[in-house]
Amino acid sequence: MSSNKQNSWFNWISPSKTDGISNNRTIALQYVGGKSSRTGETITPESALQNPTVFACVSFLAQTIAQLPWGVSQHDAVGFNPITDHSLQALLNRPNKAMGQYEFKHAIVVDLLTYGNCYILKVITSSGKVIELIPLRADQMTPVLSASGKRSYRHEDGTLYPDERIIHIRDFIGASIDGLSKVKQCANLVAIDNAIDNTLADYFRNGTAISGVVSYPGDLPPEVKKAFAQGWVEKFGGAGSSRGSIAVLDGGATFTQVESQSPADADMMALKTQTMTRIAAIFRVPAYAIEIADGSKYDNLSQRQSGFYRDSIAPLTKNIQQKMSEGLLDDLSLEIEFDSSEIVKGDMQTATKVAVEAVGAGLLTINEGRDLIGYAESSELKPKEVKGPTDEK
Repeated sequence: MSSNKQNSWFNWISPSKTDGISNNRTIALQYVGGKSSRTGETITPESALQNPTVFACVSFLAQTIAQLPWGVSQHDAVGFNPITDHSLQALLNRPNKAMGQYEFKHAIVVDLLTYGNCYILKVITSSGKVIELIPLRADQMTPVLSASGKRSYRHEDGTLYPDERIIHIRDFIGASIDGLSKVKQCANLVAIDNAIDNTLADYFRNGTAISGVVSYPGDLPPEVKKAFAQGWVEKFGGAGSSRGSIAVLDGGATFTQVESQSPADADMMALKTQTMTRIAAIFRVPAYAIEIADGSKYDNLSQRQSGFYRDSIAPLTKNIQQKMSEGLLDDLSLEIEFDSSEIVKGDMQTATKVAVEAVGAGLLTINEGRDLIGYAESSELKPKEVKGPTDEK
C-alpha cells in the first residue's frame, strides 16, 4: 500500500477537528493509567455525591442510621430503655417544623460523611428552653477559635454564633478545630472512578455491538469508507436500531469477528472494581452493600452484619449521641441513645438459634429469648417443672 493510501486510511479513522468528537477515551486512559496522579477534575462534596460509588456509600450509611430509633435514657441502662416522658423526647421526634426525625438524622450523617462536619443550631427561648434543632449547611459555616480557646461559629452571612448555640459534630477528629472530610481524602479515587465511567460511556456511545473488521476487495475512496462507517455505527452501534442483530454484506465484503472484550477492557473493569472497593473502604461500607461481589456466602452474612455495626455504624452513632447529649442535657446521668438492636440482632435464623441455645443453657428465660428474636413477652410460657425421684409414684 502506498504512503498516500496509508495517509488516507489513517486520516479516515482519526477524528478530525471538524467532527465535533472529543477523544475522551484517550484522555481518560492517560490519567487512569497512572501517567498523572490527578485527572484535573475538581472534587467537591456536592460533585462527589454525583459519583455513584460515593452516593451509594453515603446513602447506605445515612439511611441505616436515620431508621434507628433514639431517645433519652439512663447513661448506665442495659439495652435501649428510653424515658418516654422526658421533655426532650418530643424534640427528638420532631426536631423542627420542616423536618421529621428521619430527615434530621439523615442530614446529620450526610454532612458528616461529605464535609466532615455537622452544625446544628439550637433555637432557644428566653427561658433557656430548646424548642427547635436546625441543621445549618456545613459549607456555609466556619469554626472560629479565640486566643482564650473559646469557640464560636461564623455563618457566611456574617452571623457569629456562640458555642452554646451550636452543636458541632466532627467526623474525623484531628488537631484542627473542624473535622476532616472523607471526600477530600478520596478525591483522587473519585476522579479516577468518574474517568472510568466517562470512558465506558464513551465506549458504549461510539462502539459497535458487532465487533470486527469489514474488508472490501480493492480500494475504496475515503468518503465511501467514512459513509460506510457512519452507517454501520448508526445501525449497529450502542443506540442503533439493529444492535445485536446479523449484518448481511454484499459487494464481496467480508466481516471478521474479533473478541468482544479486549485485555485492556478487562483491565478497565478490574480497575473500576478496585476504585469502588477503595472508596467504600474509606467510608467504611462493606463491598456487598454496594453490590460488589466479594465471595460472601449467606451463612456468614450475620457475622458480617455484626462487623458492619461495630466498624461502620457504631462509631457514627456514638459520636452523634455524645455530642447531642452534651449540647442538650445538663444531667450527666442521662444520654441521648440510638437503638441499634435490630442491626446487631442479625438474620432471624441465626438469632433464633442463639436464643434457643441461650434458653437451653439457662442463660436466658423463655421470655428473654422471645425478646431477643423480636417476639412479645408471653404470660403463658413458664419454665417446665422437672420432677425428681420422690415425685414419682
